[in-house]
Amino acid sequence: MANDITAIKQLLAAYCHRVDRGTPAEVATLFAADAVLRPFYDGRYEVRGRSGIEGWYAYYEKHFKSGVRHLKHMVMSPLIEVTGSRASGVTYLIASAVTIATGDGFFATGTYHDEFRQVDDRWLFAMRQIEVEYMTTPTKAIEKFPPLGFPNGTLV
Repeated sequence: MANDITAIKQLLAAYCHRVDRGTPAEVATLFAADAVLRPFYDGRYEVRGRSGIEGWYAYYEKHFKSGVRHLKHMVMSPLIEVTGSRASGVTYLIASAVTIATGDGFFATGTYHDEFRQVDDRWLFAMRQIEVEYMTTPTKAIEKFPPLGFPNGTLV
């Protein structure tokens, strides 16, 4: 079971990286063929099937992701229960980004509610429900860390 939990944690991390830097098709490969996506922060609806989920992430990319930079999804405190080839979990999330148009940065926090299924020795999302509880007021982002001025460094 410990190996299954580790594999599911890797799935959770892969999702974050692919949503931030991957393509809709790469995100969709993390879902079972008949999976359900419930992006409840966008309304109370669901999207069914891997191809439908890929279409949703293409829409997300066009209407949100293309308008931000430095997008980062982070997950914390995963609570996972495995029963054979199925599992369920709840995980906290923080997402941050900087809007391209204004240079404003923001954070959003929420919760993922998941059902997982093992398919051919690989864990996939069978259902993912995304809830965003709040978002911070946008504030001017500083996108470059100010140098500390270490005196003995060699310029590269």
